[in-house]
Amino acid sequence: MKGKKENTEILDGFFMMFRYYGIYPKRGAAINDIKFHVQFMIIIFLYSNATVGGAMLLFQMFYRKEHILIKDLLDNLVVLAAGIGMHTVILVFRKTMPLMQKIIRKISHTGDRFGVPDDMWKRNKQMELFGYASFFYTFFGAISYTLVGILDIDSCKQQKIEYNLSKVCGMMQLTWMPFDIESFPNYQIFWVLQFVTCTAIASLTLVISVFLFSINEMFMTRIAHWRDKFNVTFNLKDEEEQRAHLNLCIEYHFEIIELYQQINLYLSPLILTLLLMGSPIISIISFTFMLKHELKSVFHVFGWITSTFLICYCGQRLIDESEKMTMEVYSCKWYNAKLTFQKDIYLMILRMQKLMVLNAYGFFDVSLAQFCSMMQNSYSFLALLNQTYKE
Repeated sequence: MKGKKENTEILDGFFMMFRYYGIYPKRGAAINDIKFHVQFMIIIFLYSNATVGGAMLLFQMFYRKEHILIKDLLDNLVVLAAGIGMHTVILVFRKTMPLMQKIIRKISHTGDRFGVPDDMWKRNKQMELFGYASFFYTFFGAISYTLVGILDIDSCKQQKIEYNLSKVCGMMQLTWMPFDIESFPNYQIFWVLQFVTCTAIASLTLVISVFLFSINEMFMTRIAHWRDKFNVTFNLKDEEEQRAHLNLCIEYHFEIIELYQQINLYLSPLILTLLLMGSPIISIISFTFMLKHELKSVFHVFGWITSTFLICYCGQRLIDESEKMTMEVYSCKWYNAKLTFQKDIYLMILRMQKLMVLNAYGFFDVSLAQFCSMMQNSYSFLALLNQTYKE
């Protein structure tokens, strides 16, 4: 059983979810396959119906100079912001997916030379369960959107007649199209499309954030495994065995540094996209909740805050584990070793002076301090929206 696991890719449950969304190819199919390219473009087109419908309704409202209901305007702004955010994240995710596969494969098979961390597969299972939990959380959040649209249909129709509005009622998201979508079966088709789209908008960003968090956590198991290996170096009695073990730890350390560089290089575009989208979307959804007090806004804003926090926590975890590595080397019994061993330890400590830091494409370092800064920016923008509304 153990040998079977060692030949299995980690985080396979996430790829199953991405296949469900249609943004990852079927098993055995290449990610650069032309069929998958066509499938991906169709999926992006289908997922855009709520965003496009909301944008067209917004245009129609101003073009016809309709009576603007603040509730409708806010609903449109929320879905537009979240929809644009989701599409941007998916496109960047699609571009970086081959590189992320490379990282995952390397984390999985580094154990071919240096052994497998004892808790790798336990942590892998925990991360997959976390991914499933985030999926079901956002799925039920999408259902709350559906219920609000259904329960509010009578009030919506009354407003539509009273103010001669263009919106189509009963949908998860208020929409308008330049053709009749209120007749059968157009209405039913658009309703299903909107349910699928709003589920994707609500869940994909969070699931991708949990996926990035999981990649980082699996990398943390490698760092902890290195510390455990290095810790026994100077407890070995035989000098040749001690030298061989130290050389192995040095090679393992180089492997970890290379993995870190690849993670920083390959994941930084997606990390930057998620973090840049986070603050304004959190502000807009929070402002909507302040005015409307709807449960669906709570689900939505909590999902975006969680997504932002997970990304920033990844960076903090990397900094903390990097510091632990330095302390592990510094605290070992190097003073009892021969001079040649001491020189090697000294060089390792010098290399570790530069901490491993997750970088958002060169713009800023990712950490919990950055998360606090982003929440402060969100609050400032929320206060600005509230002040503008009152005036």
